[in-house]
This record gives sequence, structure tokens and C-alpha cells, in this order.
Amino acid sequence: MLIPSPNVAENHQYYNALELQKAGAAVVIEEKNLTGDGLVKTVETLLTSPGKLAEMGANAKTLGNPHSLDLITEKLLKLVNG
Repeated sequence: MLIPSPNVAENHQYYNALELQKAGAAVVIEEKNLTGDGLVKTVETLLTSPGKLAEMGANAKTLGNPHSLDLITEKLLKLVNG
């Protein structure tokens, strides 16, 4: 579940969150639509849907790069060491 801040440059958190939602990897609640009751309902829905949570986790995993730490480290070391 993602609640992106609208107070960032060009609302990039919202657009990034939407991509995860489109991929079936997240549920997005805009801050302007956030209520206590709505939040509780969303959490309850997710907690009572273990299959949905597993599906979202699997979808999220397909979006990542398992080697990202190595790639970032390699690039940083090149910058530092010249």
C-alpha cells in the first residue's frame, strides 16, 4: 500500500506509485483521499486476501533488478576511483 506525498517535485511519487499499481504490485491511496476508515478497510481487505498479497509480491519482484546493489556499487566505485 502506497500513500505518495503530493508535496514533491512534479508529483513523481504519485506517478511512480501508479506504475506499481498498474503492474498489480501495490495499492495506491492518494493523500487527498486518505481517511482513517478508508485506510482500515484497505488494510483489512489486504490482510484477508493472502492470495492477493502473494500475487502483489510476485508482481513487485518482477519489476526489480536483483543485481541493482552490485550495479550501483560498481558505478559509485568508478566515480570515486576515477
